Amino acid sequence: MRPRSYHIDILRAISLLIIILTHVTQYHLSNPITSFIWNYSHFAVVLFIFCSVSVLLPSYERMEHTVASITRWYKKRVVRLILPFYWYLLAHFSLMIVFPTIFSGNGLKLNFDFILKSVFLTGGIDLNWLVLLFIELALIFPIMEYISRKKSLATFYFLLSTFFVTATLFLPSLHSLYRVYMIIAWSLVTLISILVVKQKLKPLHIFIISGISFGLQFFFLGFFAKVVPIHLKGGIATTHNLISHKYPPDLYYLSYAIFMSFLVYKLTKLHLFEVVLLKRFLTFVSKSSYTLFFIHYIVLDASLRWRLSVGAHLLVVLVTTMGITYLIEKWRGRVVEK
Repeated sequence: MRPRSYHIDILRAISLLIIILTHVTQYHLSNPITSFIWNYSHFAVVLFIFCSVSVLLPSYERMEHTVASITRWYKKRVVRLILPFYWYLLAHFSLMIVFPTIFSGNGLKLNFDFILKSVFLTGGIDLNWLVLLFIELALIFPIMEYISRKKSLATFYFLLSTFFVTATLFLPSLHSLYRVYMIIAWSLVTLISILVVKQKLKPLHIFIISGISFGLQFFFLGFFAKVVPIHLKGGIATTHNLISHKYPPDLYYLSYAIFMSFLVYKLTKLHLFEVVLLKRFLTFVSKSSYTLFFIHYIVLDASLRWRLSVGAHLLVVLVTTMGITYLIEKWRGRVVEK
């Protein structure tokens, strides 16, 4: 078995912590500083994809590329992604029914159509878009890996997907179809991640190019919003609010998210992260990231009953989520004491 990469553990842990930060701060947007933090925290998914590629690529390259082995590979990944989500749905719905004064559902609805859409990832609860995304990425991963081996094919796919992602800026009607259309943008991130892991692309170059792209678009959107009359904008998202560009991801969002992800990638090379206690904490968060993701959603639901400041709210959600997840992982025998 290939030894764990602590650097990937750091990145995955930071991704999860940023997601929790984003979900908590969305309830405190009346504060300008909190609103700023919330807006510019929307880049964690790119980090998650890079971490997934870093783990999946070596295992995929080692296995036999036969129909049977690839089918087993698919099955293993899909089951690992979908089962924890179903356990989450069962747990959260049960808590809503048994303790309705504490758990409102945080978006869950007790009706058949909603449950059906949630289960089949076609709608329902918002958080299942991330489950769908990683299932889609697992399914297209062998294709992206093959494309990465052919320089001309990789260049063609990069240009084609960049064209579609750019077009998303000018086609707001696609937002209602984001669960289908998002795969184009995220497959581009997957391809870039594969090329970086294979050392065919340098992280510094990606960081510089994405930073320039984001800066130019930031200026363009501001100029467009001020100069072009409202009736000529055609519904184009001229705001700098990243959430308006995320579903599905357009070039503005991807440029920022990739830029920030590779900034974090460089910063996590610092020796600061070698402190023993911090290392143990980040390794735990990384190994339990998928469990933590679902648990924090339930904890967040219960915490909305209290009127807390943003700092207290974040602390309560973090500590409670970590504590519950630790107990679950210890019960499952996945916590190793050192």
